[in-house]
Amino acid sequence: SMAAITFRIPGWSALPRAPVHLRVSKDGEQLAPLKLDGKALLFGRKVPHEPHRGTVQLTHDSISREHAAIVHDFKGTTFIVDLGSRYGTTVNGTKIEARKYKQLEEGMALRFGESSRQYVLKHGEIATAPPPAPPPAAAKTKGGSSSKPKAAAAVATVGGTEADNEDPMSSFFDDEGNFISGDEEDERGEGEGEGSSAGDKQAAKETKRREKLRRREMRAAEKLRRRELKAAAKAEEKAAKKEVRKAEKAGKHDKAEKHDKKHDKKHDKKHD
Repeated sequence: SMAAITFRIPGWSALPRAPVHLRVSKDGEQLAPLKLDGKALLFGRKVPHEPHRGTVQLTHDSISREHAAIVHDFKGTTFIVDLGSRYGTTVNGTKIEARKYKQLEEGMALRFGESSRQYVLKHGEIATAPPPAPPPAAAKTKGGSSSKPKAAAAVATVGGTEADNEDPMSSFFDDEGNFISGDEEDERGEGEGEGSSAGDKQAAKETKRREKLRRREMRAAEKLRRRELKAAAKAEEKAAKKEVRKAEKAGKHDKAEKHDKKHDKKHDKKHD
């Protein structure tokens, strides 16, 4: 059975602002790419293999239970963090420091543990197969008129199904970034689907949800920025006070030396 997930999505994380994915290969052979369309993607040996929900299971012996995670921030920057794994994580062949977020750029290659799989960060949509060739021209009927072609099969909408466009991590993690167990997930799902199932109503609901999420992310980012500014100002003030005390101490020392010299001169004159 899977152990409870301990990884927590950081408060500054956000959905990617533009399409981004990982191109996956093993020993030169291209494998199925991984979309990075959630706030985070967790890699590990003891996590469910459900990339659409934000977790990727790697079965290599060198992979830790929760090995590493890829996280996006509200500016659209992508980061990788090694979660203290035993065999580490490499970026372009260099092992990164554990539990420190490293910014990723286009084309950077990731490897986890001793696994030979390579994950390359790519911006843009995942390349799809070319569209099928157009149907042949309609054959003429006996009367000389062309028969109408049959209706084409329904084409999948851009971006996949509605479920594909949802935040993949929302089903695993709550608003605080805590992992949701199966029971909690079932409870959260109760009541969904009630009322009108019209597409426009659902789309409006989804837009509202994403807007609410975006505002929350912006507030969290602003709160973090203010906290950092406050901490920096406090540190600066502390350093300034330290310098003042140091200067005052030096001034008192100089004054004491002058007093001692003056006293010595008076003493010398008195005994001359």
